[in-house]
Amino acid sequence: MTWALFTLDTEAGPETIAERYSWRWAIEPSNATGKQLTGAGDACNRTEKAVERTVPFAFLTQSLMIIWYAISCDPAAAIVGRRSRCPWYRTKATPAPADMHAALRDDLLAARINSISPSQNHPAQITDGTLTSKAEAA
Repeated sequence: MTWALFTLDTEAGPETIAERYSWRWAIEPSNATGKQLTGAGDACNRTEKAVERTVPFAFLTQSLMIIWYAISCDPAAAIVGRRSRCPWYRTKATPAPADMHAALRDDLLAARINSISPSQNHPAQITDGTLTSKAEAA
């Protein structure tokens, strides 16, 4: 396989460029997940403040989700459950960020978060009919 790595540093040799790339690669999967999973890559902001706040907020949200998952969930049980539902995931050893997102979404929906207190006679804001996706992440 041939790799093409680009740099603006014309003084750097091939070993230096490859080493810099290896340092950077460790954070790239997190960046890709933050853009795809939290929607930061699809933001349509126009004001300067909104542009400056959107991506950091998305990454903060992603970090909080990972912390919540580490504290509140059982990753080993999630992997066993995933393998039983999806036998093609025989080698899956750790939960993906999308699995964490699905678990958080399910917990939030199960909690029926809304602004109406239980003593009010209003229907729930989130009902089974409004759920758009119960599919779990891959």
